[in-house]
Amino acid sequence: MVEQIRPQIDQPDPAWPSTFAGIAIPTLAIGGGPQSFVPSEHVEQLGRIMPDCRVESLDTGHLVHATDPEGFVRLVRVHLDHV
Repeated sequence: MVEQIRPQIDQPDPAWPSTFAGIAIPTLAIGGGPQSFVPSEHVEQLGRIMPDCRVESLDTGHLVHATDPEGFVRLVRVHLDHV
């Protein structure tokens, strides 16, 4: 799968910010902290682009749901309680 999406990671579609900017529902973005290969600033940028996005971070690495399932579920529940 990584080989299939690698081109999108290396050369993302320049239209993606406008696509995300059009998402008008409350959204939760959870980053994996400094251990994740996705830089925190990219997750934060996503949160700034989307009109109603809350950004959280768990110090888990990329697989936040697998590495810290309790923390992941806690963040999702808090989010769902407020939408």
